[in-house]
Amino acid sequence: MEELLLVTDPMDERHSVQFELISSLGMELKKRFNVTVFSTYISEDKEKKLQSRGLKVIKGKNTFWINKFLSVLGMKNESMLWVESWFREAYLGRNSKEAMEIGSFQKIINMSTTIPIKCDILWIQGRSFFFTLEDIAKTNSRIRFALFFFGRSVRKRDKRLLDYLIGNTKRVITNASYLSSFYESMGYKADGIIYTMKDFSEFKPRLEGEKSSVLTYIGKETDIEPILALARRGVKIKGFGGKVPIGISLSAIRDTIEYLGYVTTDQLIALYSSALFTAFPFTEEPFGYVPIESMACGTPVLSYNKQGPAETIIDGKTGWLVSSREEFIETALRIWKNGHEMKKDDCVARASEFRVENSVRKLISFLEA
Repeated sequence: MEELLLVTDPMDERHSVQFELISSLGMELKKRFNVTVFSTYISEDKEKKLQSRGLKVIKGKNTFWINKFLSVLGMKNESMLWVESWFREAYLGRNSKEAMEIGSFQKIINMSTTIPIKCDILWIQGRSFFFTLEDIAKTNSRIRFALFFFGRSVRKRDKRLLDYLIGNTKRVITNASYLSSFYESMGYKADGIIYTMKDFSEFKPRLEGEKSSVLTYIGKETDIEPILALARRGVKIKGFGGKVPIGISLSAIRDTIEYLGYVTTDQLIALYSSALFTAFPFTEEPFGYVPIESMACGTPVLSYNKQGPAETIIDGKTGWLVSSREEFIETALRIWKNGHEMKKDDCVARASEFRVENSVRKLISFLEA
């Protein structure tokens, strides 16, 4: 079999979106290839899990000093690993140097925008670093302040890195039509769209009694203000996730909602199943696992009518798509007070359309074209 390399952004010790993606993708691709995974940072537990699934692992040797410092303070999360990985390459060129030392492979798929490497497919999972920060800055004064002083430099470095990434791949794939349009507006043409994949087979409805709370995800892309506003107005909210939005105080979240932090898959399925609905406001979300996981458990989702969720949630059938914070809060309060008539079976049926096998089939067709 041919040797195939998967390149990914850092994988944290706890909940890791990168791990979910690589794990599902690697298990399918190893039916056709000998698969090796490379990243500049892979925690020991994620390394062992990947190896136990028959995947080879190569990880970077350099220490992530900011991550190490944040660990001491109890503030480490995957968002900051990604930030540090970007700075390591954009200003120091370290990631690309490590990638050059890992040897040769017959096929390479790069899913990282912080690790430049010559590859067959660059599968872009989100907006580039500067534009991600720019989106976050709309609702985060600290990031807005930082971009005021350093934004020009960051944008210049970000474009240089993006030019290098796209200039060293045969094909550019995005994980949502929204992203294809975004990159094409910047002059980068995408060759196709393949939805981000994950094995959702474990996510099924459970009988969890009365639906007496609203569930939300706390991550780097979460638009936290509507969530806090709803909690202050009496909505009982449970939040899960290990990636606190950049510049947001964890204590402010804990003081306002029932924050659960990292939860196991089994716990998460129970949370989805027992929620009246899942609230998913975001600053940027090219695709998003949360809406699909929630629908797979029979629970509708309230989110914004843009980007990834607008492609996965069916408005009025498997959830509600709104255009602003104000409409989000108003809709959530109405559902909390009056309930809803969304059908569990419709939600489950919609989630079933996003299967790993479909995405892998498309990915292999691009590799072999």
